[in-house]
Amino acid sequence: MCIMKILVTGATGFIGGEFVKNTQFDLRCVVRKNKENNFNDVFEIDGLNTNTNWQGAFDGVDVVVHFAGIAQSEQTNQEEYEQINFKGTLKLAEEAASAGVKRFIFISTALVNGNNTNEKPFSEKDKVFPANAYATSKYKAEQSLQSLALKSNMDFVIIRPPVVYGNGVKSNFTTLVKLVKKLPILPFGLAHNSRSYLSVLNFIDFIELCLFNDKVANQTFLISDNESISTKELTNRINGVFGKKTRQLPVPILFLSY
Repeated sequence: MCIMKILVTGATGFIGGEFVKNTQFDLRCVVRKNKENNFNDVFEIDGLNTNTNWQGAFDGVDVVVHFAGIAQSEQTNQEEYEQINFKGTLKLAEEAASAGVKRFIFISTALVNGNNTNEKPFSEKDKVFPANAYATSKYKAEQSLQSLALKSNMDFVIIRPPVVYGNGVKSNFTTLVKLVKKLPILPFGLAHNSRSYLSVLNFIDFIELCLFNDKVANQTFLISDNESISTKELTNRINGVFGKKTRQLPVPILFLSY
């Protein structure tokens, strides 16, 4: 696929911002109105929903990379997830298809597959079991893209990442790093779980592959770094980065929420 221009939503977010910073392609960055930015080619919107005005956004655009959405949060209700992550995504995809966009890359979540892998990594062939309202909204958006591809000339790529880490991340991962830096004792001595993570730079490399490779058309991918590790091992490695040695207490897993 020959690419002329890429429309990037969520360009001021953690992953979207790193994508914009590290890719060499010609980009049009979608930002909220009055949001400070230093992008060369900008398309402003009031918000992501069924009322978003996308007129003019797709001029010369071949691929949409859709990072934007409402993140998982205890303060967000099901209707908000539905309106933004599902219906807002569908509106964007439908207008992109009508404008002649060739490919729509959707950043979903591994939580579409569930929370518990029963010690076996998720695969693209597994049945989905959305873990919560956030994951359900993402899965509905996936389904809408699959349906749209059947009746349009635009193909899709769905990517379900696990926890993404890197410079500037704002999530439970950041909270964990702060905890490790602050405390001389940690409660993860019995945390022998196996959890997948993904470096934001590895993520960007994979997205760039999906921009032009014909073999990824209409496919769903679960990706992660090459190694799954326990919370105990993760916190020990973070300790190593800071040159610390922290004692790990054998606290029963049922008392831990991370």
